[in-house]
Amino acid sequence: MPFVLVLILAMLVWASRYTKVGPNQVLVVSGNKHRVTERTGRGGAGLRIVKGGGTFVMPVFEKVDLLSLELPHH
Repeated sequence: MPFVLVLILAMLVWASRYTKVGPNQVLVVSGNKHRVTERTGRGGAGLRIVKGGGTFVMPVFEKVDLLSLELPHH
């Protein structure tokens, strides 16, 4: 029984930290070093960009900014 409660608690924490992005938005997650694929196969960056879909954000270590891709109407 305690295992089930821990599992449910872990799922709730994961679901609360999952951030979804709309089709006309970009999510910029910064603060943690992420693997970057370069021609040399090495490297890392302090941010990742998510366009459409979603991603898990670590609460204390990462910061999230939402960027709209829509053009202003004049």
